[in-house]
Amino acid sequence: DAGMAKLLGEVMKGSLTIAMNAARTEEIRKLVETKGNALRGKELYFNTKLLGCATCHRLEGVGGSVGPDLTRLWDTQTIPKILEALVEPSKEIKEGYQSYKVTTADGRSFAGLKVSDTEKDITLREATGNDVKLLKDDLDAFAPSKTSLMPDDAFAQLTFEEVIDLIAFLKDRSAQELIRGTVTEYSLAFAKDLPTVEAREPKLETTGLTWQTRNADTVGRIDLAPVWPKDNPAAYVQVLVHSPQKQKVKLSLTTRDNARVAVAGKIVFDSKSKSLTQPETLTFEVPPGWTPIVVKLNGRGADRTLTLQVRGEGVTTAVKPVTPKSEASSR
Repeated sequence: DAGMAKLLGEVMKGSLTIAMNAARTEEIRKLVETKGNALRGKELYFNTKLLGCATCHRLEGVGGSVGPDLTRLWDTQTIPKILEALVEPSKEIKEGYQSYKVTTADGRSFAGLKVSDTEKDITLREATGNDVKLLKDDLDAFAPSKTSLMPDDAFAQLTFEEVIDLIAFLKDRSAQELIRGTVTEYSLAFAKDLPTVEAREPKLETTGLTWQTRNADTVGRIDLAPVWPKDNPAAYVQVLVHSPQKQKVKLSLTTRDNARVAVAGKIVFDSKSKSLTQPETLTFEVPPGWTPIVVKLNGRGADRTLTLQVRGEGVTTAVKPVTPKSEASSR
C-alpha cells in the first residue's frame, strides 16, 4: 500500500534520528558487521531512481560531483560517522561543499554549490548535478546556507534492513573496488551503411566514421537509445586504454545488444547475433601506452545500453591520449 509505505518511511527516518545515541549506534554497528549485505547495498547505492547517492557523490571514479568524493570511505570513516552523515547530513558539512541559496528579482529560487563566481555572474551546481548560471544583476538575494544539499529524509523510503545493507557497502573495500575501471567517457559514431562482408573481416572497420565525445550516466551506463538515428544498423563505442606496462587486462562488457569487440583493430569477442544475458569478461594483453578498444552494437537489443569496465594495474581510460597523472608526477 503506497500510503503505508510512505508512513513506514517516515517512521524509519524518525526512529533513526531520535535513536542516535551511543547504545543504538553500537547496535547498528554490530548489525552492519554481522547482517549487512554489501552487494545488496551496492545495488541500492547505484539505484538513482530510489536514491541520489551516485548522482551527487563520486566513488571509485563513478558518479557525480555535487557532494564529497566517497572513494576510500571504508578506510576514512567509522560506521557511526557514516550513520550520522546519512540521518543528519547538515550536522557536519565538509569544507568546500558549502551550499548557497539564491533568489532572483523575478522570484525564482535556487540552491547549490558555488562552482563559479565572476564579476558578472555566478554558477551554482544543484543537487541534480545541473549547473545554473545566473547574472548578478538579476539577483535579489545570495547567501550561504547552513543546510546540506543532501536532504535529511533522503533515506526515509528505505527499510531498516536496507539502511544496514547500504552502510555495509560503504564500509566494504572489495565491493567498492569492483567499481574501478568503469568507463564514464567515450567516443561514439554511427554507421549508416555497412557491407555484409564486414562480419568476415579480421577487424572492425572504423575509418571514415565521425566521432563525438559523450559521457556515460552517473552509474557508468552508456545509453544510446535517445541518440540512435532511425534506420541506422550499427553504433561504435570507442575508448582508449592506457597501461604503464605490458600486461593482461580485463574488460567487463554488459549489454543486451549483439556486440563485437576489437582491441587495436583485432576482434577479441563476437556475440554472434546473441544478446548477453550475463556480463561478459574478456582478458587480453595490451602493450605500454595507449590501446584503442572498439565495441560495435547492431541496435537489435532491448534497450541499446552498454556498460564497460577495464581493469588492470595502473590502467586508465580516456577518449583522447593524455599524460596520466602518475607519469606526469614522476617526471
